[in-house]
Amino acid sequence: MSTQISLEKFRQIYDDTYNETLKYIICNTSNIDDVNELLQSTYVELYIMLEKKKSILLDNVQSYIIGIAKNKIKRHYSIIKRFWNVHKVVDVESDSVEQEIPDNFSIEDVVVTKEIAQKVWEYIKKKDILTTKIFYLYYYNELKLSQIAAELNITEQNVKNKLYRTLNELRKNFLKEGD
Repeated sequence: MSTQISLEKFRQIYDDTYNETLKYIICNTSNIDDVNELLQSTYVELYIMLEKKKSILLDNVQSYIIGIAKNKIKRHYSIIKRFWNVHKVVDVESDSVEQEIPDNFSIEDVVVTKEIAQKVWEYIKKKDILTTKIFYLYYYNELKLSQIAAELNITEQNVKNKLYRTLNELRKNFLKEGD
């Protein structure tokens, strides 16, 4: 059964296909830092196509978007290979001046927490790519261990081993005595 997609339906298409597309990109990249850029460029390309053609008749919308993502990944890594130039996406947080600060707010705790989180993420990114993907899928996508195993074509026991061993390493390296 074919489905006609249009620019007006873009938001719903995005919402319906986001998680599967994100999983596909995570599982098929060799650098976790590239995930957001590839995801964004996949949906930008879909949006541009819909803007030009007004509507597209498809058998399977998810497969079509995965196809766009696959091409984006191939193109991205061929450019990196050619030029050896990796671009990192920097998240910019917008701060609202008019926010009320609670009385029990501690800037030191926030800074320390962000600093530790950044150090932990850098540590995880230095691990093998499979471990990094497992952490991303488990904590960001909130997938179950069995789902991660299926997505990455490995055993659930392998997923557990990588996850729990790395968690133990993190506890040893980042927890202070008494924490």
